[in-house]
Amino acid sequence: MGLEYKISLVIPAYNEEELIERAIKTSIDFLSTITNDYEIIIVNDASSDRTGQIVDSYAQLNPNVKPIHNKNNLGSGRSLFIGLKSARYDFVLTNFADLPFDINELAGILTLIVREGIDFVVVTRINRKANSTYRKITSLINYWLIRLIFNLKVRDFQFVQIYKKIIIEAINVQSCGTFAAPEIIIGALDKGFKMMEYSAVFNPRIAGSSKCGSPRIILQTLLEMIIFWYTRLASSGNLGKLRYLV
Repeated sequence: MGLEYKISLVIPAYNEEELIERAIKTSIDFLSTITNDYEIIIVNDASSDRTGQIVDSYAQLNPNVKPIHNKNNLGSGRSLFIGLKSARYDFVLTNFADLPFDINELAGILTLIVREGIDFVVVTRINRKANSTYRKITSLINYWLIRLIFNLKVRDFQFVQIYKKIIIEAINVQSCGTFAAPEIIIGALDKGFKMMEYSAVFNPRIAGSSKCGSPRIILQTLLEMIIFWYTRLASSGNLGKLRYLV
């Protein structure tokens, strides 16, 4: 098979009955060609449709499919981190039910991680044509807010990432919404882990609808961003300087 890596794939899902079967089948088909040791962790965030039933049916057929069912809807970020924390293997990949990231690119990324001595890879979208105009605008505002507030020169915070498991073990995340991924990235960099960016095609959603662009989610993201900024400033010992300046 060529690769020695043990891989955990984490997919949060909320009301994705139209796409979750395709996501599982595609992921199994690829991962089984490159390693014998893999797991696909599907975190069902209290879906009201058949998402949970579909995941359970695959788990009965394939022991590598690991369902986690949230009793209450916790949000995409909290679901993602629950899945990351439950991962057992050396390398942890995030993706979503609509498969925006082509998992066939994973083998090349893992080779880069080992060759370059990198701890995690942030996959950046080559283009965002798959997004609606509304989503392009909200994503751009979100991107520049994060970049300016945290002085973080990363080209994409909201796509997918590949982590060594040691990173997930070393950090904790409080955000429940879409700010969870940036919080993980910032937390990993704060602890000195080495990052690399990797450009990939952004595949469009073929069914269902994104749950990330609603006004409620946007407001939640802004609030979590502010809370994390304040907490991080306090833990660094710079909060007193901020109060003095104010």
